[in-house]
Amino acid sequence: MKQPLFSHAQHASSFIDGAFTSSRAGEGIAIFNPADESQLGVLHEADEGEVGAAVSSAQSAFEAGVWRGLSVERRQKVLRNIHDLILTHGDELAYLESLNTGLTYAQLRGRHVPRSAYNFSFFADYIGQAHGDVYTQTENFITTVTREPVGVAALIAPWNAPLALATMKIAGAIAFGNSCVLKPSEFTPLSFMRLKTWFIEA
Repeated sequence: MKQPLFSHAQHASSFIDGAFTSSRAGEGIAIFNPADESQLGVLHEADEGEVGAAVSSAQSAFEAGVWRGLSVERRQKVLRNIHDLILTHGDELAYLESLNTGLTYAQLRGRHVPRSAYNFSFFADYIGQAHGDVYTQTENFITTVTREPVGVAALIAPWNAPLALATMKIAGAIAFGNSCVLKPSEFTPLSFMRLKTWFIEA
């Protein structure tokens, strides 16, 4: 396996409006490799203002309608692109997850990374089959029900299977046209720093 470049002075921060924040307002939390207790870097915790900026950014993106206004077919294409990019960069994701969680590389590469990719292809397929409802019980009336995105989803990812569980939430939220703000575990943020790059590419 070709290991990705990784700096042990890695600084993890919030990702808002397409860029990592340079703010160091919040508390610095050490990121450790649980296998040998070496320090991998520092997570700069988001303070109240930074969280507010993330939510405002997600709300503005939702209201602008660029994503939620896309056809289902175009959203499906983006979701499938994310699926493909996760698999393409699976070695790097598994390596970062292994460093950060202490799980074995084989387990992550063989199970967690493919599941993370599958979450996006699953919801791409699902939204292609989603439909509204038509009710004709009342004479002379036809009632139709359509479903629309509701706004910004606040997502929290656990530490024990960060990629697999977070991507399930992300894919489910954005597939239907919503925006989201993700709060990964402070113990395992590293893989998400790379995942954001591929979201943009997709």
